[in-house]
Amino acid sequence: MAAPSALRKEIEPSNLIKTPPEGIEFEFNQRIEGVDVEKGVVFSSSKEWKYDKLFVGTGSRHRTVSFENAFYPGDFNSMLRLRELILSGKVKTAVIYGFGMVTLELLDILFSYGIGTTVVSSSGYPLSTLVFNELGSKLSSYFERFAKLIFENDIKSYDGNYVYMKDGSHIPCDALIVAKGTVASPIISDLEINEFMETQYEGIFSGGDAVKVKDSLTGEFKYIHLNSVAWKTGHYAGLNMAGLKVPFPGDIFFSLTKTKNFSVAVLGELKNFDDVEIVEQGDSLLCRTYRKGKAIGLFALNWEVDFSNFSQSWVNTFI
Repeated sequence: MAAPSALRKEIEPSNLIKTPPEGIEFEFNQRIEGVDVEKGVVFSSSKEWKYDKLFVGTGSRHRTVSFENAFYPGDFNSMLRLRELILSGKVKTAVIYGFGMVTLELLDILFSYGIGTTVVSSSGYPLSTLVFNELGSKLSSYFERFAKLIFENDIKSYDGNYVYMKDGSHIPCDALIVAKGTVASPIISDLEINEFMETQYEGIFSGGDAVKVKDSLTGEFKYIHLNSVAWKTGHYAGLNMAGLKVPFPGDIFFSLTKTKNFSVAVLGELKNFDDVEIVEQGDSLLCRTYRKGKAIGLFALNWEVDFSNFSQSWVNTFI
């Protein structure tokens, strides 16, 4: 997700890789269309590559349909165009479609530029894929100071000046940012991995959004859409593809967003639990979830947390 870094001018085109490291070949402007697992071939519409070992890491797509002239956080060039418009003073009003972790950073940036922002979410509260209703309602009250929030509605169309809603209303909008997040959509469907990151197909390994990985807190296998998890699964897959036998210990959902105006930490499981504890102090909030007496999830808004005491399972994951 290039959006926050591009809009803050932390990433420039000159920072991107131009010369491949020695011994590595890059293929640009190629969209993989499939894999022939029997022949050991990966192919696009114009080319094919034979492999002895294959790592499948491309496995996600946007949840929503495209809108003409909209901006997308995962598209670096799209974010550069948005930044240019903002810095030239052409963006007075903005709409963010979707309310996930990336939206939090976008909110802070647009707020700092003095842009009137509206957030539209098809769910009933922020971060609905991560948190439960009561916590989501409390977050709504807090983030209303940074933007107008519209829940349980969807965007039907955008003409460059207005966003047109499913309920028939419309909102002035100089820039529509689609941040609905991603869902798993691997090039090979129904991939499963063992502890060495190898799939059910010989020589094919996988990680990132392409495959479910072990949640070290609950022992469940799930999609964890985070760069940090993708890096770790890629690391372990690389070791095993090179011939070592190094078991992947699992990982958990852990995301920390710290901006000029607020900080948000999300860790573990915040929807399926037996018990919950919520503590509020002014603009700060701490929530812990438990299952069978064991802490399995944490949410902290403007609250300093000592993660080392959270869970021994969590500590073991990162040692």
